[in-house]
Amino acid sequence: MKDVLITNLKNNFLNKKIFFKKNIYIYKMFDNITIKTTNDGIFTVSHLLIQKSTILTNLIENTIVAGENSVIELNSVDKETMEVVLYYLTQHLNDQVTDVESTDPINPEDDSFIGNDVSSIFKVIEAANFLEIKPLLELGCKKIAYLLKGKSKDEMITILGIKNDFNSKEEKEEE
Repeated sequence: MKDVLITNLKNNFLNKKIFFKKNIYIYKMFDNITIKTTNDGIFTVSHLLIQKSTILTNLIENTIVAGENSVIELNSVDKETMEVVLYYLTQHLNDQVTDVESTDPINPEDDSFIGNDVSSIFKVIEAANFLEIKPLLELGCKKIAYLLKGKSKDEMITILGIKNDFNSKEEKEEE
């Protein structure tokens, strides 16, 4: 009876394009998880929301298999960046994973939420890379590319906040 119930649950979820790697503890997938970031950001989110993150999915599976109900601590992501990541995941919850062409324009909604602050965009890129959220990583990289497109060397240095620590002799050698 238990196996039939689990099979029926699994089939119902598969029809909704939700993928479970393991048959055990399927009922846990209804629970929310808590994520703790640096600077004490605490987020309680649905398992469904973070399914695009390979790292978070694996951490949750390991926690469930171990029978723990603990907080997932992310020491590589700060609170503000995690808010952006979770907003992105919320907006793209039902999106199919597809390869994005580099020539495709940035979706206006994505463009507005990711902003133009280069340091924040780089934090989002680092978080997306760490959490293995490929579409968000591609979005961040594309946004930086758009910000730099058609700019001179000096404008790029200014936009990226690169400090020139060359002396005048070294600068002439560089050119």
